[in-house]
Amino acid sequence: MQAAKLTLGEIYLNSQVFDSVRFTGANLASDERMLPPNLQGYAPEVHGIARSNAKVTVSQQGRVIYQTTVPAGPFNIQDLHGSVRGTLDVRVEEQDGSVQTFQVNTADIPYLTRPGYVRYNAAVGKPSRYNHDVQGPAFYSGDFSWGVSNAWSLYGGALLTGDRYNAWSMGIGRDLSWLGALSADATQSVSRVKHQAEQKGMSFKLSYAKTFDEYNSAITFAGYRFSQRNFRTFSQFLDEQYENNNSAGNEKEMYTITGNKTFFC
Repeated sequence: MQAAKLTLGEIYLNSQVFDSVRFTGANLASDERMLPPNLQGYAPEVHGIARSNAKVTVSQQGRVIYQTTVPAGPFNIQDLHGSVRGTLDVRVEEQDGSVQTFQVNTADIPYLTRPGYVRYNAAVGKPSRYNHDVQGPAFYSGDFSWGVSNAWSLYGGALLTGDRYNAWSMGIGRDLSWLGALSADATQSVSRVKHQAEQKGMSFKLSYAKTFDEYNSAITFAGYRFSQRNFRTFSQFLDEQYENNNSAGNEKEMYTITGNKTFFC
């Protein structure tokens, strides 16, 4: 069972699926910091076949990042460090001195999880507004990311208040090897603001990440979101309900991109 962290008081909703809102209540989330460093975050599995007892070395840009010995037969390395990104060079040195080499490529987006692991986040409470007063309906929120296989992750969640605002989300993440990593999800919201009729809307999001070793750079996150006019995030619902600020439908499309580059002296 993965360790969890419980937080009480006035905090922010720390969800990878829904927008962040300040609230007073409780938050229970899986805590990867309690795991060994080589099991934190997402990293690909390295598969291969050894013809004899062999030494397997994984390196990146000439630097050894992992080394182990394996018996003859298929092997599967599952405990690479979560900070590994880009192209990995795998060297399998057999007992007779023969060598086989191959490459593994990887990238990461927030929704990817190691095979067999589940990351989760659950919260309950009431929204806290700008002056720290509790204002708004009690809500229950939960989201997860499940590592289905070496390259596939399933994620989703729900944020429920009863009859005022409810939202559901579901998506998939895929490690595309040398092509990068991609995720896609859909979220539906059902809201009832003041005395208006019930409003239903959908929001769709694509996210992408890729490392370019040859340029010492990476697209760490690129995203595109399309939202229908009647879609509302929880914070938009609260603003419209209590601040008379109707922002629903104003952000029909949104593009985001961030990157980094390493310079060597």
